[in-house]
Amino acid sequence: MSSPRFFLPAWNPRGGRTGVPRARSRGLPFLFPLHAAQGAAREVLLSRTYFFVSQWEWYEWVGIFAPVALMWWFSSRAPKGTTPAFRTVAAAMVPFGLLFTTGFLVVGIPAWLENYSRLQPMRSFHLLYVVLFIFLGGLIQEYALKRSVPRWAALFLPLMAGMWFLQQSSYSSSMHVEWLGYGSANTWNRAFLWIRGHTPKNAVFALDPEYMTSPGEDMHGFRAVAERSVLADSVKDSGAVSLFPQLAEDWKNQTQAETGWRNFQMQDFEKLATEFPITWILTRSPAPIGMACPYANRDVVVCRVGAPAGLSSALR
Repeated sequence: MSSPRFFLPAWNPRGGRTGVPRARSRGLPFLFPLHAAQGAAREVLLSRTYFFVSQWEWYEWVGIFAPVALMWWFSSRAPKGTTPAFRTVAAAMVPFGLLFTTGFLVVGIPAWLENYSRLQPMRSFHLLYVVLFIFLGGLIQEYALKRSVPRWAALFLPLMAGMWFLQQSSYSSSMHVEWLGYGSANTWNRAFLWIRGHTPKNAVFALDPEYMTSPGEDMHGFRAVAERSVLADSVKDSGAVSLFPQLAEDWKNQTQAETGWRNFQMQDFEKLATEFPITWILTRSPAPIGMACPYANRDVVVCRVGAPAGLSSALR
């Protein structure tokens, strides 16, 4: 069995962790191929609709031209109470935004340039939006809020409440504030932390490739918390593949091997271990029949591949 490459932190047959193989680390802009992406790399690239102008919705275009128009207005009118630097910065933001929008159109339309869409020129608008909100905040204070405490409260209390309710609805199974020493309320996160403290550092895991979208998981990343290697997933790792297409075939092979994960039984996990050097799995409760699972909570279990049954723990 050949040794597959894993995503960071990666499995290394000689021990330790490794990144993208040196021979395949090419990625400078002038080395991008001048033709359409191929195979699994193209599949992942096209899944990022925001890379391509043809897949944008009308309201996304508003998000481009509305801030540019506001910056043009700020530079031409110079609102009362602003400094000369306000007008200068606003004026600079107009060609800045138009330049990167032009670059986005150039690389996002012809198929032979689609590999350059990985440069994501529209990320430049992060800077434009930061400057815009600083300007708007200053103008709101200058013209509306002034020194009135009730006005400040009328603006910020609803904003704070809205952000709190949005966070609670988006990540309902995680703590809003993670107090030091309190532990994690998220069952997936608790399993990840158990793995960090109770499994070998060279352990290689397999999970549901869609685990980050599972109910109650709340987009916690396995590698960041558990500090262990794991087969590719379909949610976060596909983003890395869209930027580094040399990983595409490995990503495709690993995610395809995990297709149907939620119906896997012991024999399926053992078959997976013959294709990839996995030694542990994390899957949803209840534990697969016949597998040794030293950790379990109400949502997930951690099991050793190839170990005899009888090591299962009590619910945690």
